[in-house]
Amino acid sequence: MVGQYIARKVINKMVAKVHSFDSEDDNMFVAVKSMLKKVEDKLPVIQSVIHAAEGKPIKSQVLTNWLNDVKDAAYEADDILDEIEFRELQEQVQESSKMEAFVSSALRFFKKLLVPDGELERLKKLVGNLDEILSLPPLGQLPFLKVLHITGMPALIRIGIEFYGDADPFFPSLEELKFAYLPQLEEWTEAVCMQFLPCLRDLKIYNCRDLRETPIAKLIPSLKQLCLWKCGDIDSDLHQCLQIQTSLVKLELRHYESSASVCLSNLSSLRHLELTSCRELRLDGGIRSLINLKKLNLFESPQLDQLGNLQIVASLSSLQTDESHLNQPQITLGSLPALSELQLEIDHWNVELEEWFQQLVSLEALKFSMNLLQLPTTLATMSIKTLVITNNTTIKSLPDDGLPISLKELHIINCPVLGEQCKKPDGADWRKIAHIPYIFIDNEEITQSASKN
Repeated sequence: MVGQYIARKVINKMVAKVHSFDSEDDNMFVAVKSMLKKVEDKLPVIQSVIHAAEGKPIKSQVLTNWLNDVKDAAYEADDILDEIEFRELQEQVQESSKMEAFVSSALRFFKKLLVPDGELERLKKLVGNLDEILSLPPLGQLPFLKVLHITGMPALIRIGIEFYGDADPFFPSLEELKFAYLPQLEEWTEAVCMQFLPCLRDLKIYNCRDLRETPIAKLIPSLKQLCLWKCGDIDSDLHQCLQIQTSLVKLELRHYESSASVCLSNLSSLRHLELTSCRELRLDGGIRSLINLKKLNLFESPQLDQLGNLQIVASLSSLQTDESHLNQPQITLGSLPALSELQLEIDHWNVELEEWFQQLVSLEALKFSMNLLQLPTTLATMSIKTLVITNNTTIKSLPDDGLPISLKELHIINCPVLGEQCKKPDGADWRKIAHIPYIFIDNEEITQSASKN
């Protein structure tokens, strides 16, 4: 147990020491820095395996051998690090023999850590497959860790101060953090510090349905992306977070089942907003403050009638939505002068939609999905370049006037009747699409040049 504790400590010290040397042009350090990059990719799992093995009776000879190798290498590396630090104090650190000893020790140590991915997975299984892990190792002590994904730990209930360790500061370089598939996770608490996750830019929480407490309201306003899918009731945390994170560029809420009310008025930098299957979610003030919004995805969120006039968002270039939002009288679609991409999941096409469709003068890419009975009759008058039709069993043919002359790409996916109609050379609708350079039916390319061969 003591040896494994030392190994975890030495990993952090060794990584920090290699990063501290400003000697990228020195051939002595090329190999060790190259190996460090490989090690850092696996550090969270390596640390988890070592942490999980602490205090357990180890029956596997494979695991015992690996831990002993890491422990022996750690003791050697620790001795070298101590001597380097001592000589730094004496300003004698440039003595080449000691630098060579350090590089040699670092290489041996990192090589012990770099077991193949398959072996690392096997080691995980030998210490319980991480499925029985009730707490996380102190990953906050990894000073250069930039990306951390914690996934697939079904027994994990709480993420507390043990996650951060005794470093000061903890996670000083972490930019991307993801928690996913933690079905019993109820609580993620903050640590007492001056700045909580100071460099965090990207936070994702997926499939943590029992989560009720998070520190997202305590994050400094550095987030660029926040994605929450299938989370528990964190309404208060979310509301406060959205008031603080004024630099947020992307916000995704999917399958958020709580009857929350959020305000986006402080998110003037937001460029991408997705609200999918948020059946009880309400937006106070709509989206009129999102003056830089480029992409808006709205699906199965019936309480979002407070969106108001979408035309106010003059910057909007991509809209993906379904029938429920298109037919809400409280939502005004307008001309959307910058809209270049449109995806519609609808079953019915009516006169009002046809009139709105004709206002979209900047539209270049159009996608229809669901069982739309027929395509718009005025489609041929549009100037679109890409048309995608997916998952439709009811459309039997293309409009009589054909498709736009401007069209460069046509994709027909999982549309059995229409796909047959458009096949070359015998499909009844082939003549309507023969002018299109790139045609794909169920992802198989059908072009004029290919048909000649």
